[in-house]
Amino acid sequence: MRRLAWMIGAIVFAGGAAAYAASADEEKDRSLKELRAAIVKRIATRPCGETPKQRAEFKLYLQDNGYVAALQLVRTSGAPGFDAALMSAIVNAQPYRLPSDPGARKDLQNLNLKFDANTTPLPPCK
Repeated sequence: MRRLAWMIGAIVFAGGAAAYAASADEEKDRSLKELRAAIVKRIATRPCGETPKQRAEFKLYLQDNGYVAALQLVRTSGAPGFDAALMSAIVNAQPYRLPSDPGARKDLQNLNLKFDANTTPLPPCK
């Protein structure tokens, strides 16, 4: 009987751990979507006369409080104005809401962000 109770307890614990991992992943995904949406929302202008030739890539480090600790342009889009507009939007969108789960929080504090000019919604050029 004790063995059966132990087995049931182990199964319940494993199921709870799986549910916790799923909820942590869901929280991380939700936070990442919110972060990207906040950045795109704050792109103030699209530079006129510049056509990005490739995807812009940034390395973003966040503090525990959601503020930017460091931001680095890893790969230019080929359009300096587009890159600058993205960098400005990333800084202006802080503080970011980070997940409460420690593992998910740590994953989101060190991000590689990629923005494609063809798929990123941009305001009209000014």
